[in-house]
Amino acid sequence: MSDPGIRPRWRPREGACVGPDRGDARRDEAGQTAPAAEPRAAGSCTSTGARVATPPLEPVAVAATGTAARSLARRLLAREPTALAHLQGVCGAGVLVLLGGAQHLPWSDGAVYLGRDPEAPLLLLPTVLVPDVPLSWLERKLCAEFPEVEPPLALLPADGLVLSVRAARRVEAAALRAWLAEPS
Repeated sequence: MSDPGIRPRWRPREGACVGPDRGDARRDEAGQTAPAAEPRAAGSCTSTGARVATPPLEPVAVAATGTAARSLARRLLAREPTALAHLQGVCGAGVLVLLGGAQHLPWSDGAVYLGRDPEAPLLLLPTVLVPDVPLSWLERKLCAEFPEVEPPLALLPADGLVLSVRAARRVEAAALRAWLAEPS
């Protein structure tokens, strides 16, 4: 996102279980992995004072960048070969996005699960975060800001990335191995 004026802040969604079991490791102020948080009731505040908004989205994708993306690819290759048939994916320099049913998405440390909100059906958003701006506005603004990036768009706010997943294809082991062989 090139315009800092459209960069929303993100806050936890109500009931968001962050931790290793959801693939969204929570970090404390020192950057250390913290234990999983308990779901919070509507209207409660997080430790940063941000208000919690809606329940977590149902995961429809998992994304990772850097070493976490490579780890995600290796974890996927360690699965039964038939497991790949349930997933579609896109990859690029240091980024991997896998799409599929929640039960088929692999877990890997550092990966982020993405879901689809009915208010912004062209966006895949972190399941446990909600921006501080209306989702429909964010969707319109991103589509206008990045007309060359065809929806659906995967948003990775921690990395500042907006990625198209339109070209997602069935995941093949050979393609994953070739991607892993590329210099990072």
